[in-house]
Amino acid sequence: MPETLMPAAPAPTAAPTPDAAPVAAPALLLADSPADAAQLVSLLQAELSDAWVLTDPAAVPDPAQAPVPGLWLLACRRLADVRPVLARLGRGGEPATLAPGAARVAGPRVLLLCHKEALAEAFEACRLGQADDYAQVWPMPMDGYRPRLAVRQLLGQARWQLQVQTHCHDHWRAHWRGHWERQTQALAQQAPPLAALARQVDQAAAQGQALVEGSAQALAAHDPALAGLVQPVQDWARRLPEQFAPQVQAAQAVQALAQAAPSVLVVDDDPFQLRLLRTVLAGWPLRLRGAASGAEALAAAAEQAPDLVFMDIEMPGMDGIQTVRGLRAQPGMARVPVLMLTGQGDKARVVQSLQAGASGFIVKPFTRKVLHDLLARHLPQVPAPPG
Repeated sequence: MPETLMPAAPAPTAAPTPDAAPVAAPALLLADSPADAAQLVSLLQAELSDAWVLTDPAAVPDPAQAPVPGLWLLACRRLADVRPVLARLGRGGEPATLAPGAARVAGPRVLLLCHKEALAEAFEACRLGQADDYAQVWPMPMDGYRPRLAVRQLLGQARWQLQVQTHCHDHWRAHWRGHWERQTQALAQQAPPLAALARQVDQAAAQGQALVEGSAQALAAHDPALAGLVQPVQDWARRLPEQFAPQVQAAQAVQALAQAAPSVLVVDDDPFQLRLLRTVLAGWPLRLRGAASGAEALAAAAEQAPDLVFMDIEMPGMDGIQTVRGLRAQPGMARVPVLMLTGQGDKARVVQSLQAGASGFIVKPFTRKVLHDLLARHLPQVPAPPG
């Protein structure tokens, strides 16, 4: 039966998932008996604030099935007693393929606490990469600090490894979240042309079928003997919609995915502003569309009403104030937030914009936080990216 002699870390019970951070348990101590365990706890307690202490090798967790502590202290008078545990750690038999002087960067660290008669075996196990270090504890050597030093060094390595794993885990999550969001935005940009292509394919199939059907009927009316000759062509024309159905359904699915993300219309005659907003809003699940003039903005909103508009005030031709009035007059645009992009000296123009129906304004140059706060206020249903 396992016996806990130090304040115990909780025993892991579940396998890690891609969204779970690596376990932070400090150490596991396996001893042959409660008496040996008590002796080692007394010796090492200055270096280990807590540990999971076991006296039954069968109770040792399987690293392949559950998170495990970063440092394993295997106490034995004979190395054969702990070889099954080393095998469970994947360090049981074959020599390690590490370069001289290289350190292991995966799996828990292993310290062999052994009898003096097992020192040669312990050295050989470390040389083969089956353990990371060894120290004599029976009988206690003259240098009684040596086991404590080994624990301190390996525990430091285990904690460093945990930090690396946590960093890699966080980086992995951020990378794949960003990758998915970029793919979603790319699909959103591709959806309108794909949907148009789907409509064209559907229309072409219908027109082709109608043309063949009409020609066949005309031929049959002219000469009934010709009706049988065009029957295979009629059958093929009737199958056209079915043959193109997968392509049409795929385009419709992409369009539906794109429409699920809120649409943001950026109206500015300076292409740099659109690129800047794309950079600042990277990571947000949004569809950004650009319009270089007031006329383009009105046409874009008429085609599909956006969920939010960023509008530059000063533009050639139809300026931002006139464009706001035009947008507010369009169906479905009365309640859409319109935020004006303005310089420091445009206070009078800002007042005119608000009177024309603008919802607010942003003074250029703006910070990332200001823009994110505005998005959270006007599009609260959109999840903010991490960090």
